[in-house]
Amino acid sequence: MVTLEKLFPHQVEAVDAVLRVLQTPASGHLPAEGLRTQVIAATGSGKTLISVAATHLGL
Repeated sequence: MVTLEKLFPHQVEAVDAVLRVLQTPASGHLPAEGLRTQVIAATGSGKTLISVAATHLGL
């Protein structure tokens, strides 16, 4: 399992950003297409780990 303690600082920052963007808006109204985001980072920077950690922590 991926935990924030096992991630590099830039990965923790990315996970926090993903979770922040995917929070339900204060109005409670979700866009018709749902909540979406993209993780854009260099090759080998841990995009898969970022996605796994965000999914695990966001559930």
